[in-house]
Amino acid sequence: PIIEDLLVARMIIESKVVEMATAKLGPADIKEVENLIQSMENSVNNNDVESFTDYDYEFHILISKFAGNRILSKTLENIKDLLHYQQSVINRFNPSIIQKSLGRHREIFGAMKLGKSDKASSIMVKHIREVLDSWKSM
Repeated sequence: PIIEDLLVARMIIESKVVEMATAKLGPADIKEVENLIQSMENSVNNNDVESFTDYDYEFHILISKFAGNRILSKTLENIKDLLHYQQSVINRFNPSIIQKSLGRHREIFGAMKLGKSDKASSIMVKHIREVLDSWKSM
């Protein structure tokens, strides 16, 4: 049950965080996320679930840092062990979620680059909801 609570909280927090981050995204930030997504793609191509999980976590933390709100960023950092555990378990037991997550990360980032904060937010909610549904079906 705590994981379900975590995922619901993430939907609320991260949907707003990505809106804030989109408004502040700079060229160096874009390059950093592009590199991270490339690393995620390499992990998927190499069937490296552990590395993908690490990059998945990093993606969400990075967006929270770009939002520029230390409390929101620290909130996600403070639950990092639980967040990483949740991602690790789902990624190991439902490998199909990795490909879907990678696609959602690309979509979120694409909306961010275009300055479409509402779209980035709605995709983030959809992404975390899919993870929640995956968790519930395990």
